[in-house]
Amino acid sequence: MIIVDEQQIGEVAKDAFCEHVRALLVQNFPDAKMEDDARLKKEIWEQAKLANTYGLHGKRSCATFVVTAWILGIGFDKTHSVLRRTLSDAKLAPCVRAAALEEYTLNLLVAITSRRGRE
Repeated sequence: MIIVDEQQIGEVAKDAFCEHVRALLVQNFPDAKMEDDARLKKEIWEQAKLANTYGLHGKRSCATFVVTAWILGIGFDKTHSVLRRTLSDAKLAPCVRAAALEEYTLNLLVAITSRRGRE
């Protein structure tokens, strides 16, 4: 597993992670194309660091956190009660928190995609 932690990661890997997630956002969310690349990458990294505070250190779980923030808005981890409880539950292993976040986000994306298909 690739670890996303500012203390362990070099600038090249940090930039590669941010660029990968930026490309994912731009490819899947048209409004991301309108964002300034530098500002978007900065926000991606800020959200990845926030994911770390919940024990989410893997590249996939950090990227999922960023995508969830894009869909639900920055601060979703405080405003969405189910996610707030899950991410903050010290009794849950980080891998369980990551899996719960991924399942929630995938279900959200399916719902969004289904709605777009009906429009």
